[in-house]
Amino acid sequence: MTFDETARRPNRMSEPAGAAGSAQSQRGATLSPTDRIVRQVLAVDAWIAARRDLERQLRAPGRSRDERMDVERQVEALRRTHDAIKGCCARGLDAEIEPFHQPGPTAVVAHRHPWFAEKLSLNLGVLGVAVLACTDNGPEALGAVLAEQPDVLLAGDRLAMMTGMDFLAECRVYAPETLLAVQASDEQQADAHRALSDTVFLRHVPPAAVAEALVALLQIAAAAPIDA
Repeated sequence: MTFDETARRPNRMSEPAGAAGSAQSQRGATLSPTDRIVRQVLAVDAWIAARRDLERQLRAPGRSRDERMDVERQVEALRRTHDAIKGCCARGLDAEIEPFHQPGPTAVVAHRHPWFAEKLSLNLGVLGVAVLACTDNGPEALGAVLAEQPDVLLAGDRLAMMTGMDFLAECRVYAPETLLAVQASDEQQADAHRALSDTVFLRHVPPAAVAEALVALLQIAAAAPIDA
């Protein structure tokens, strides 16, 4: 199945090489180990600064009971993201990295249906894309995206502890070079997510076809001129 048959009305990344803007034309290109580390450090530093500001706001007095419960949920989400960042960074430091080794493309999968997530991860692996994290939890997935700076992300439109829109917005801020793909449950959800994503798939598209389309997106991004 071709890319055009699997992705429903994809965003600019499906256009011919050179048609996208300069910022988007560089998404999905495999990074050197040094460049990836630089982006990881910048993203984690920016997230920590934003967390510090948010925690200051959350500690403000005079909140109602409902507001305090919402604060507790936000704090728990921050904790899970922080734990995921620590876990990813620890694994990266423990890994044996050959000097000047050029890694293959990488991905993070965030999806609430284990069957789809597992099949997609397996198919991406067969196609040469290493899946660095696979989870149904929005804050944990965000931590993985922050710390890993993957080449591509596939997210469902509903995640535990976080809406799909909030998750994509955070990923766009902290991993601007990562290709963002969404699997939407229907056309209404697909339309809502297109502004924040590079391509959208509907629920009926099987994981093997989604994997093929994501690899095609990575190839388009890698072929696009840097000064496009």
